[in-house]
Amino acid sequence: MAFIGIIIAPMIGVQIVDWFLVRRLDTLHVPSLFRQDQRSEYWFVSGFNIVGLVALLCGSLTYISLLDPLSFVPNSTLFQYTIATLPAAFVGGLIYWIGMTFFNKEHQEGR
Repeated sequence: MAFIGIIIAPMIGVQIVDWFLVRRLDTLHVPSLFRQDQRSEYWFVSGFNIVGLVALLCGSLTYISLLDPLSFVPNSTLFQYTIATLPAAFVGGLIYWIGMTFFNKEHQEGR
């Protein structure tokens, strides 16, 4: 249970940025949710969003740098002013936005 926050916080940051900033969606294309090939609107390189995985890793490292998930002992003096979840979500979302803006042009152009 202690490790759920490490993954969930940056994942939520990535999802928020993907929905509102990268794709600018107001609805989901439901058939694409069930397609596991390149016809899906949510398909990435070999089925993996590398930018998303890097953003998730960076957000997780941010969480760990602020708070030890096993002992809940702060690893940084910054933890006095914030919690680990918000910076982890922010870093994950920011890295994702930067990565999708600069490194994933094919996705923005609608393939």
